[in-house]
Amino acid sequence: MSFGDEIEVRGRVRTFRGDTQLVTSADAIRRLSPQPESNITFLSRIAVDPGRYEGRKIRVVAYIDDLFTRIFYLRSSETGTGGHRMKVKLMDKETSIAISELQEGDKIIAAGVLSYDPENLRYELNLISFEAL
Repeated sequence: MSFGDEIEVRGRVRTFRGDTQLVTSADAIRRLSPQPESNITFLSRIAVDPGRYEGRKIRVVAYIDDLFTRIFYLRSSETGTGGHRMKVKLMDKETSIAISELQEGDKIIAAGVLSYDPENLRYELNLISFEAL
């Protein structure tokens, strides 16, 4: 299992040191989302080896930063200080994804194809879709 998977869990609700917990066993956890949809990753993981993701459709969990009409940036940290940033752009001029619905600081899952921009010496995500969290 990975971040973003939808699961069903069966177990007993208990209290431990004032916290409510669900006590279960591994065989009581069942994945509900199909396997291909769970290829979610984080900017920090992409930053380690971006070439590994180049040309592949990926889903990235991050926060909106610097929002423009057809371009925005994702950042890895909620506060905007430190961490990693990635440029995200609509794949082509005919693509009509409502990025106007987004606001700076929103946490999203952005789906797209990672490509290298040799002119600006950076990797970019060509946006296919997004999901607000």
